[in-house]
Amino acid sequence: MNATVEDVEAAFVILRAAVPGRNPELDTTTVGIWHLALARLTGQAVILAATEWVQEHRDFPSLSEFLAATQAAGRKLIRADVANRVPATERCAECDGGGWVEVSSVGQTTVRPCQRCNPAGYARWKGGHFMAGHDCEECRGRRGGKAP
Repeated sequence: MNATVEDVEAAFVILRAAVPGRNPELDTTTVGIWHLALARLTGQAVILAATEWVQEHRDFPSLSEFLAATQAAGRKLIRADVANRVPATERCAECDGGGWVEVSSVGQTTVRPCQRCNPAGYARWKGGHFMAGHDCEECRGRRGGKAP
């Protein structure tokens, strides 16, 4: 289920409790902006990211840092779900059955679709449909008119 405003507020409570005195106010504007950025991710990933953040950092995250942490937490939850449902001997060696392959570069981890487990996504990725600023007619329809 997609993250709710309540999930974002709960994450703020966790983050603020761990980093007292050096964090933003919990106002409706800030929560709304964070919710817009995190809404496509699950509430479970948002809470996990906040919990893991306070265990690994001593500062309050920026929105972009927390978005990346939440995306990583989401991938971790998907891997755990797959591990619970699919025996290790049957999982894909490249994506571990999650459909996405982590690609690390200096200081950043991103993902790409798995060629074996997510062939439609992989074909779109190879065709350039996931590039920043890409704006073909097909993608406009998929985004529902939202900007690339």
